[in-house]
Amino acid sequence: MKLKELLKQKSLILPKNWKALGYSSYYDCVVHESSSFLKMLEELDDAESYGKDKYIGDLTKKSLISISHDFRLMVIEALECYLNKGNPHETYNVLNEWLTKKNKDLTQQPLMFYLEFDNIYPIHYRLRKKQGKMGLGDIFHVPFESRQNVSSNRYSIAGYPTLYFSNSVFLAYKELAEPDYDNLYVSKFHHTRFFNITETLLDMTNAPIYNSVEYEFKFLARWILLMACSIKVGFHDSPFKPEYILSQIIFQWVKNNINIGSRRVIGVKYSSTKIDNSGEALYGHFYNTAIPIHHSNQNGYCDVLAKQFMITQPISFHEALKNIEITNIQGQVKSIEINGALIDYIKTDFGKIEQALSNAPYLELAGQK
Repeated sequence: MKLKELLKQKSLILPKNWKALGYSSYYDCVVHESSSFLKMLEELDDAESYGKDKYIGDLTKKSLISISHDFRLMVIEALECYLNKGNPHETYNVLNEWLTKKNKDLTQQPLMFYLEFDNIYPIHYRLRKKQGKMGLGDIFHVPFESRQNVSSNRYSIAGYPTLYFSNSVFLAYKELAEPDYDNLYVSKFHHTRFFNITETLLDMTNAPIYNSVEYEFKFLARWILLMACSIKVGFHDSPFKPEYILSQIIFQWVKNNINIGSRRVIGVKYSSTKIDNSGEALYGHFYNTAIPIHHSNQNGYCDVLAKQFMITQPISFHEALKNIEITNIQGQVKSIEINGALIDYIKTDFGKIEQALSNAPYLELAGQK
């Protein structure tokens, strides 16, 4: 089997649903799916050449299997530490040690060299439900005086404000569980690159975005970690969600390693579990971004994030959909399925709203309380 053939295997499509697959638990799913993946790697063509990467050396079937095996050990050891010992701090240390240490014979780079970092796409969208007037601060991260309302999510920590974005209005709408349009507001955010152009995101998306052999090789090498971080929640109403363990630890690792080489890693880019990215009914990129606060205060908002992003005035869905003319402006999404029909995204309510926001002026939150 060739590398390109492996990437097209249905068993690699994420996210997975452990209950629908018949597993007894999230942990059981991770153990068995990761084991099955390693067996698939053994079927790769021994003679195929994957080239060479300037940081990790020769890209071979042997090294791919070895690195994937290490990622599996890291994931399982971290989960067992959390589930059996109830020790998040030790779990973090397990993950950090695996990511930063070289293997025993010093022939391979640490696992972190197989992670990918991507530039921040300048345009993002954020939705919020609120009755009455909506200000800039209302659609930003939860203010510090209300941090008791910050819940635990896949890439965030309870009580610690995080700025969540989606790369399309459609995905932001799906993340809010498809609410009715009444009292639903939307804003477009623009990354200002306030610090420097090296600001990046850890790429935790669950499908290769680039076609280079090096990128696809490293995607497969870390696939087990991506799989374990993007499994659908089994019990939505339960206070503890084991599906969030690894992604939250990864999120903390990013917070603590903001400067990695020449990069400034300010957050995580990840695929939504609200969309099955099979490619049959959707066409385009669908991902979210989670950026934690940099400075904590008693009140207001993170001064760093307020400088990193500019915002359009929040507008209600109903207002945005009035008298919209379809233009040639096209976002990252090409088409979506609505009521069983594949529709050009630009003709949907979500595409129209993005067009309504296309010429909206950006405002600064910095300085507001």
